[in-house]
Amino acid sequence: MASAAEVANDMAAHAAYWDKRDKNIARACRDAAHQIRGMLSGEHPDGRTYSGLFGRLLRLENPRSHYQVYPNFTRARLVLHELKIAREK
Repeated sequence: MASAAEVANDMAAHAAYWDKRDKNIARACRDAAHQIRGMLSGEHPDGRTYSGLFGRLLRLENPRSHYQVYPNFTRARLVLHELKIAREK
């Protein structure tokens, strides 16, 4: 599996790709990259920020979506969850 930093870089690249195609997907990608990088640097997002992004990524993972990028959203969501669990230990 890719490291958390690699997933953050992937999500930033996806944000650039989706910026002119779908603003909601681009915003979710940017937010995921920002939050992953923040958690790696020691920031602790509040619960509302974390759960909001987690929910958006979960909705975008729908395999029946018009866009077939859901494995990337799954990876980002799992990395966010792993970082949150690691912080709580």
